[in-house]
Amino acid sequence: MYPYLPGLLACLVLTLLLSQLRHRRRVRARIEAGAAQARGILNASTEGIVITDVSGEVKRFNKAAEKIFGYRANNIIGQSFLFLLPPQLHKTHANALSGPPSDPTRVTDRPVELNARKSDGSSFPVSLTVRTIEEDGETCYLGMFRDISSRRQAELDSQENRYLMEFLLQASPVVFYTCENSGGLPFTYISSNVEGLFGYSSRNLVNAAAFWTRYIHPDDREHAHPGRMPHVGKPQERIEYRLKMPDGNYRWVSDIRRTVLGEDGKPKLLIGNWMDIHDTKTAELELAVKQARFQVSLKCAGLVTWDWDIRTGRIAWSGDMKEILGLPAGDVEEFERFGRTVHPEDREVVLAAFRQCLLDNRSFRQSFRLTGHEERSRWIHMAGELIKAPDGSPLHVTGVLSDISEQNQPRLASAPLARKAS
Repeated sequence: MYPYLPGLLACLVLTLLLSQLRHRRRVRARIEAGAAQARGILNASTEGIVITDVSGEVKRFNKAAEKIFGYRANNIIGQSFLFLLPPQLHKTHANALSGPPSDPTRVTDRPVELNARKSDGSSFPVSLTVRTIEEDGETCYLGMFRDISSRRQAELDSQENRYLMEFLLQASPVVFYTCENSGGLPFTYISSNVEGLFGYSSRNLVNAAAFWTRYIHPDDREHAHPGRMPHVGKPQERIEYRLKMPDGNYRWVSDIRRTVLGEDGKPKLLIGNWMDIHDTKTAELELAVKQARFQVSLKCAGLVTWDWDIRTGRIAWSGDMKEILGLPAGDVEEFERFGRTVHPEDREVVLAAFRQCLLDNRSFRQSFRLTGHEERSRWIHMAGELIKAPDGSPLHVTGVLSDISEQNQPRLASAPLARKAS
């Protein structure tokens, strides 16, 4: 009836087949292009990407994974991913693979840290993130590995440094602190050894309100408060003050501190350290009191003490030289200069007495006149003892000196000086 119909149908079928073939080619080309792009993306990734099927057989192994593990892709593809783990972890991960694909123990979208194994058998730490993907209609696992050896080593080094710092702080006699340059100057840090040295918990001091007014002796607050520090032109300062202890008593501390400026050039932070100097400071204060008493005693007795260092030739004086001898101690700090103040008629006898003291280990006892500072000569009496080194060599001659002008001048003036030498 329609003799041309079979030919038309054949042409339509052929056209459809050709169209389908072209479509499939385009789809295949797109798939291949997508696969190539995916491979390029995988190889460009800085993370080691390993794709396995549900049984753990490696399907993909990118360039970064080759670099991380040391395997070539063609050597590891088709092998179990357990080759990438140390033997001691094989059982754990093999058990995980035995569960169903939906088992949450097999997949995690959060990084986990574990040890992996290089091709040479050495173990190293990695961060691993596992995700489920579909590839060619099959469920697969994509693992992203990152070598964290450097980070782990840095953490170990940091931990070691913290342990070392903590040990040094605990063994140190110095407490370190920092405080903000704001209202009340609250502490931001106090080293933990404060408890062993001063009995305070660092936590309590950090939280202490108005520390600088509550814990410092009232007489020391004005000069010890950090708020009065000159911030310009003085990088640091050292001060001493009394710090209140938990038992209510005060102890002397040395505080070395400096101000740290912010970007705006204004004081931002105060850093410092405390050292307990109570025993030393107490001894210094007691010594100062004793020295003051000694000076008063010398003045009341009309005495001057002297110490001649034979090795250096210098004489150290204590007492009121100006009042007793009529000349300041600075004028006679050297033995030769002191000798020139002796009256010329008495000088040789005095020097001979010093020589006898050194050579014969005699006590020095001599009365003589001083001249050069007043219209009339002044009579003094000088007594001393020789001090020797362990080897017997002379080190010092030390003693006292007094003015005997008023009591003895008439008698001494009538007697030859040479007879008074002992």
